[in-house]
Amino acid sequence: MRAAQRQLPVNSFWLSGTGALPVSQISVIKSEISIPRSLAQAVFNDDWAAYAQAWAALDAGEVAQLLARQRAGETVRLTLCGERGAQTLESSRIGLFTKISSLLRPKPIWYGREQL
Repeated sequence: MRAAQRQLPVNSFWLSGTGALPVSQISVIKSEISIPRSLAQAVFNDDWAAYAQAWAALDAGEVAQLLARQRAGETVRLTLCGERGAQTLESSRIGLFTKISSLLRPKPIWYGREQL
């Protein structure tokens, strides 16, 4: 109905029941979550040299740590955000059939990019 009247489809947004986290949970969450802003800051400043350096720093730091934890058998989670959405990737143990199937049908490199 609003669209027929050439009005914006949503005129408000209501959050309900969000509550507050217990103090004991806040410290656990803060220690597990990392939100590097170096890539975004480089893009906002049109500084592509800084963008390349930010990727190199992420690869050498947080990404290397995630990879080491994953190789040690730990489940790790990585969320990638773009302008239109976000995608969360989580490691898991896969069986022999799944490994063979993924080798036979690899997804193109742009598949993951289009999800963002």
